[in-house]
Amino acid sequence: MASLVLILSGCAATGPKHAEMEQQLATVPPAKGRIFFYRESSMLGAAIQPKIYLNGSPVGESKPGGFFYADVAGGTVEITAQTEASSTISFELREGEVWYVRSAITMGLMVGRIQFTLVHGREARPAMAGLSYTGPAVPANGSPGTGRLPIIPPSSDSKGKARSNEAAQDLTLDDLDALLPKAQ
Repeated sequence: MASLVLILSGCAATGPKHAEMEQQLATVPPAKGRIFFYRESSMLGAAIQPKIYLNGSPVGESKPGGFFYADVAGGTVEITAQTEASSTISFELREGEVWYVRSAITMGLMVGRIQFTLVHGREARPAMAGLSYTGPAVPANGSPGTGRLPIIPPSSDSKGKARSNEAAQDLTLDDLDALLPKAQ
């Protein structure tokens, strides 16, 4: 039994909790709406983590105890995922709106099936408070982006040259080298 718990705990989402990062999220960009996707923790189907597609493009995975979001242009939105059977939900998204889509795994013939439910924010936000962010890296402006976080370099590089901390840049090997202890 203990080994089963260890195996399934590896399926749980990790990352900052929604309650910790909620205030840091950017406002919905102009001409777009925001869709939060979340899945509450459950042992049922924990190892089943299907990709979620938004209008045909992958936007994340349904992970137990996890959430992510996508900012998308208004219009008809179609969300799909598939295990042994497909699940689809469609709705009209207007500029500035925020929608919440809960996913859950239900019993299937051979494999669990994913099920989507549109949830009102009054119910979704408390349910998401303890869930971990599983989406792409969120840059300083708070919107999902390229999957890379901006890194503020140390004040000097490995050769002792001063660096500006004014602009964020991508992490390099020199940045990592500067963090290592000096050889004796």
